[in-house]
Amino acid sequence: MLRFPKPPSFVTQPARDMNRFDLQLFANGNVVTNYTRSKVTAYLITLSLYLGVGTGTTTPTNADTALATEVTTAALGGGGTYARVAMVNTQQTTTVTNDTAQSVATYTNPSSSANTIAVTEAGTFDAATAGNMYFHTVFSAINLAPTFGLQATNQIVFA
Repeated sequence: MLRFPKPPSFVTQPARDMNRFDLQLFANGNVVTNYTRSKVTAYLITLSLYLGVGTGTTTPTNADTALATEVTTAALGGGGTYARVAMVNTQQTTTVTNDTAQSVATYTNPSSSANTIAVTEAGTFDAATAGNMYFHTVFSAINLAPTFGLQATNQIVFA
């Protein structure tokens, strides 16, 4: 008789960094190999991700689908579309080779904007407009004057 194990359980732990999540993988007592960690992060870095920023201060929840008050190009003196930027994805090494999927983007308040923006939230999305939100975080205001930038780094670490 063949017995199939239950699917692996995933435990999420908040990490030290604002947008870093350490995932511990358990497969019903079986060890998840370093090869598997590398393959999972290799897949994650193939996703197209976009950074959105906002001025909301609502505490993030698991049910969030959007930023509380996402900055649009209208806020920057342009039209009303989202002002998201593409993220660059790479594999990194935290404990073992390629155990971390990392996404980095820099949001810059364009020089054409006459407005300083007090950024208080950021999110990672799967589309330049609308789409699904993967991460959402709030923080103390960072004032972005025209031409100033804010770099965001997301890490998913498979410990």
